[in-house]
Amino acid sequence: MLGALINAGTVIVGGLLGLAIGEELKKKVGGGSTFSEGLLTAFITFCVGPMTVVGSILDGMGEHSIIITKAIMDGFVAIAYAAAMGVGVVFSALPLLLFQGSLAVLGALMGNVIPVTFLNDLTASGGLILLALGITLLNIKRIKVTNMLPSLVFVPALSCVLSI
Repeated sequence: MLGALINAGTVIVGGLLGLAIGEELKKKVGGGSTFSEGLLTAFITFCVGPMTVVGSILDGMGEHSIIITKAIMDGFVAIAYAAAMGVGVVFSALPLLLFQGSLAVLGALMGNVIPVTFLNDLTASGGLILLALGITLLNIKRIKVTNMLPSLVFVPALSCVLSI
C-alpha cells in the first residue's frame, strides 16, 4: 500500500515539476515538431520500463542478458517509430545512452547495496509512465507524458528515505 502511494505521489509531483520545466523549454525552443515527438516518444518508451532499470543495473554488475534482450526489442520498435515519427527517434540514442549508462555505473558501484524496494518503486513508476504513453499513442487521451519524467528522480529518493 505504501509503495502505491509513493508511486502515485511522485508521479504527481514529478508531473507538476515537468509541466513547469516543459513550458519554460517550449517558450525558449518552440515545440510541436515531429522531431521532438519522435525523440521524446522513443526515449520514454526505451528508458522508463523495468527492463531498462533492472537490466542496466544488472549490466553494471556483470549480468548482460536482460539489457541485450531489451536492445533487440528496442531496435525493432525504433524502426517502427522512425517510420512513423522520423529522424528524431535516432537522436533518442544519446539520452538513452546517458540514462542507461548512468544506471550501469550505479550498478557497478553500488549493485550489492541497492535495496530491492528502490528497484520495485522505480520500475512501478516507470510502468505508470509507460501506461500513460500507451494511452497517448493510442489517441485515447492526450497525456503530457514528458511532464512525468521528473518523478523518476523523486521515486528513488523517497523510496530510500522511507526504507531506512
